This record gives sequence, C-alpha cells and structure tokens, in this order.
Amino acid sequence: MKPSLTIWDSDKQPSNNDGNVYTWNGYKESESIFSLQKYIEEHDIELRRRYMVWVYDLSLKEVNNKSLIEIFLLKKDFSYWWMTNFIEQSMLKSPNIPDVIKIFSLEKILKELTPKSVVLVSSNRALVCVIEDLCKDLDIHCILSNQKNKRVNFSFINNFRIIFLEIIKSIVVFLSYLKILALLKVKREEKRKFEPNSLFIVTYFTNFCMKKAVKGNFYSHYWGQLHNLLKDMAINVNWLHIYQNNVDIPTNQAKNLISNFNNKTSLQVHNLLESYCTKDILFKVIKSWFKISKARQDLDNLSTIFYSREGNYSLWPLVQNDWNSSLIGSNLILNIFHFELFNNLLKSIPRQNVGMYLFENQSWERAFVYLWKKHGHGKLLGVAHTFVRFWDLRYFNDRRFFKLTGTSLMPKPDLIVLNGRNAMDTYRRSNTYSTFAECEALRYDFLSDINKIRKSNRGSHTSSLNILILAEYSINTSKHMLSNVSEAIKLIDRTVSLSIKPHPATVITKDKHSFLEFNIITDPLPEIMPLFDLVITGSLTVASLDIFLSGIPLIIILDQKKLNFSPLRGTEGVCFVSSMAELKRAIDSCQNPDNFPDIKNFFKIDNNLSSWKKILSESLI
Repeated sequence: MKPSLTIWDSDKQPSNNDGNVYTWNGYKESESIFSLQKYIEEHDIELRRRYMVWVYDLSLKEVNNKSLIEIFLLKKDFSYWWMTNFIEQSMLKSPNIPDVIKIFSLEKILKELTPKSVVLVSSNRALVCVIEDLCKDLDIHCILSNQKNKRVNFSFINNFRIIFLEIIKSIVVFLSYLKILALLKVKREEKRKFEPNSLFIVTYFTNFCMKKAVKGNFYSHYWGQLHNLLKDMAINVNWLHIYQNNVDIPTNQAKNLISNFNNKTSLQVHNLLESYCTKDILFKVIKSWFKISKARQDLDNLSTIFYSREGNYSLWPLVQNDWNSSLIGSNLILNIFHFELFNNLLKSIPRQNVGMYLFENQSWERAFVYLWKKHGHGKLLGVAHTFVRFWDLRYFNDRRFFKLTGTSLMPKPDLIVLNGRNAMDTYRRSNTYSTFAECEALRYDFLSDINKIRKSNRGSHTSSLNILILAEYSINTSKHMLSNVSEAIKLIDRTVSLSIKPHPATVITKDKHSFLEFNIITDPLPEIMPLFDLVITGSLTVASLDIFLSGIPLIIILDQKKLNFSPLRGTEGVCFVSSMAELKRAIDSCQNPDNFPDIKNFFKIDNNLSSWKKILSESLI
C-alpha cells in the first residue's frame, strides 16, 4: 500500500516533489509523474470494453420494473433510447466520454496501488464529485486541493435552472430548424417522385464535386466510383439527401442544385429529406417532445441510475449534459424531427428493393432503419465509408444489444459493408456485428493512382519548407494546433510557407489568426498533396491517413485532453507530438519515408469494383 497518490487536473505542470502523480491530461511522463492518457493506451481493449458494458448495463437499468429502453418508447415497438447520445457514443456530441473512460482507468489504478489517500488537484466540479465518490467507495481518503469545488450542486434550484436552459435551447433549435425547413420546402407538383423497385441511397448533402454540380452532375466523394458503376449497370437510383449547414452550399441554393440534378438524367431521382416536412409533422414533433420530456421528468434519484457495475459510485455528474440534451434539450428536438421526416417519407414512397446509407451510428440512423423495415422496404445495407478508428465508439456496441427482443429490439441493418482488411479485422476482434462484408473503399478511390502522388512528391521542392495544416472540425482544437505551429516555426532556421485547409464544416479566416501568416486552400486533398513537403494534422481527422498512404511526411498533434482518435494510432513510422518542443524537433527532422505503406493493409482498392458489382447484383435480384 502506497501512502498517497495525486490526481493532477490542472494546466500548471506538477513537480516531482508532489510524490506519485497521475496527470488527467497530456502524455508527458517523468520519474514520478505518470500519464493517465498513456495508461489508457496500454489497457485500451479492456477499457473500451468496459465502457461498452457500462452503456449496455445503463440501457437495461430498471426503474419501477421498466428498463430505460422501455421507459422511453416513442412507438410501441421503437424506443427513443436508441437515438440518445448514450447509444450514438460520439465524442463530438459527448465530449465527456474520455473522462468516463479515465474514471474507469483511475478505478483500476487505485485498486492496483491501494493508496491510503488521494490528493485531487482539479477545478472541474463534476470530476471532483465523481472521484470523491470513487475514493469513498474504495475506502480511500480523498483530499481536495480546492475546497470551493467540493461538490456539484444538485439542489432543486440548480436542477430547475438546468432544465429551464435545456428547454430554451430546444425552442431555439426548433425555430432555427423551422427556418431551414421553410427554405428547403418544395411544392408537391414540383417535386420529382421516387421511382419504385429501385436502389435507395441516403447521403449527406455535402462533400460532392461542386464543379460537376453546377452543370447538373451529382458526384459525391462519399460514394466515389460507385456513381460510374451504377450508370454502367443501368440501375435506377433514388438519392435522399440530408441537408447539413455548409459554407459552400447556402440553404437557399440547395433546392436549385437538386432541381439541376433531376433535370440531368432519368436514371436518378434526387430529393432532400427536409422537403418532406408538413404541418402535421410539426405538431407530432411537439407532442413527442412532451412525451419524452415527461418520461424523463418522472424519473427520480437519477444519480443511482448511473452507478458503475464494478463500483458503488455514480457517473451522473459527467453525463448529465448528455442526458438532458438527449431527453429534453436540442438533441431531442432534432432527433424527433428526423424520425417524423423519415416516417412521412418512407410511408409515402413506392417500395424500394434495396437501401444503402452512410453508416456512422448517428442518431437518425436507428430511426431510419426501424422505419425502413416498418414500411416494408427491401434489404438494407449500412456502408462504413471511412476508416474505422479504435476509439470511434460510434462503430462499437455490446453485442448483447442485438439479442434483445420485443419492445427492446435494437434496429440494425441487414448487412454492414466495410471498406478493407483493417475494418474487417477490427470488427472481428470487437465482436460487435456478425453480419458484415468487405467491398472496395469508395471514398478512397484516388488511392488507385497513389503512385503518381508518391513520385511527384519526391525531391520536387525548393529549399523552403511548404507545410500544409489540415484543420479540425473543432475550432478550439484547430486554434490549439495553429498556436503550436506558430511558436514552433519561429525556432526553425528554414523559410516556411504555410497553407491551411479548413474542415468542410468550419470556416477559418486570417483576421482571427493574425499571429500566423498562411494561405487558405480548399481544393480536394488528392489534388494538392504533391505541392507540400510536410503535412500537420490533429488526431481527430481521418485525412491524416490519406497523407500517410501518399508517402508525404506527416506530423500528428495529439489533443492533450482527448484520447488518441487518430486512424494511424499504433501504426509504425507515424510521428505523434504532444508539445511545441516535440513539434519543433519533428519539423526539423522531417524527411520522405524510405518505404511506402501497403495500402492493402488499410483498404480494398479495385477500379473494377468487383465486390460492389457482386453485392449489388445479388441484392437487386
């Protein structure tokens, strides 16, 4: 038994005089300072599994002889629970997921080391509350460094304030979405009807080639060469687009683009999901909002619902934002809108032989799968269009979910289509889905010509260093990256030219980053990669994989507060940095790789799309 252990959750750096210290954030370690982030990476499979089990246990937690799945029934055979943040498991929507996993890792450490006391250095009131209860459960004395943050306030007034704010958020989102629906509304006589017995594809109204779109040709980068295959096979396709706010496609232009697509060819029909809104749907959304909110409000003593199976402590302070947002706030409004829009659409169109959608376990997907089957349509395929990352929990569920029956039945597609060896191996090891198949990676079709990029990048640049920065979806994460880069290049002797490629869903302007001189570039990544000597990314973007496979020197900046979300996590030869000093050294030593990675270890690439031909032929029979 060790006398004391310190948990350090502070922007200040601990000293070796503080005894044995586990830092809550960051990767830096020394003789007596240990990184909780690194500990998680060393016990990754066990801790990911622990989280999945916790979500399963939570879903079946009973209150008054009913599980949470049953309490939140939206229809008699569909539970709204499947649309909540707890099932979606997105770290963008649920930023506290890493903290929950860190709590599990801390529990494991405390059981191994059995210290007499824990000194907690943190200003995070929710975190303080959970760790204090964890220590109490393990009979460990907890010493708080900041007594002002001793407990989270669970008083009636505080709870009322939280609920009130969530209701305000839901009203704001309701009105904002109404504005979008009004702009995207299409008169019935102007809307092109979906054809019967066709291939039905659900995709996002973003990430398509605008140069082709203005000429009436729809080419989505999500689906790549499948467009040409569908044309060659003369398959009738009904495209359903889900609108997303996009800097490149203003809402008032979306309808015009859809009209242009429909006027171009008779084999394809295009419509926006949002164009299927009616006045009845608005009333149904409000009615369902009250139904789910009341079910949430009727639950007492929420703290006990969120107890961990392996300990007598509650995770409620860390997850209450997800709970409130999903069951009374903005996410509830959007989720119900999607449910009712899909319901109105799928019950009104002719039967579709085969359906496909972008599989990411987004909240709307469960509603779509349920309603697709309820209204009698054919086989349904979920297409995992991107790289399946270890910590992307959206792609992983406890397999016991799929054994539930009756009102607790979890909607799932008939088949998951994966894009290569890595995804296949990941799914086999995770023991999540049992029905999956391998097909060519549609989103990565440019990799078939990867040798051209590799050759053009060898020794083609001047003595100056051309650096490309791939910005993240999160504005704050991008700011942190740019700040590190700004400080690092001041210490570099070479002339540096910086370019930034913003994330498609965000805007980066020079005036808000005056501390750094850079160019903004928006061209497709495969077209611009040969122009650069070095690419710097964050750990969230999947585009880092494109760079790595192209053989361009790559540096990945780890987020100090998040898990290593990179698709290249654990890949030999990849440079990860977690500080400005490490970034500076990595830039100084960057050079072209001696050997290129084998693409077959990541994706299935075949210009003939043989596997897709087979799966489409078999499904459309």
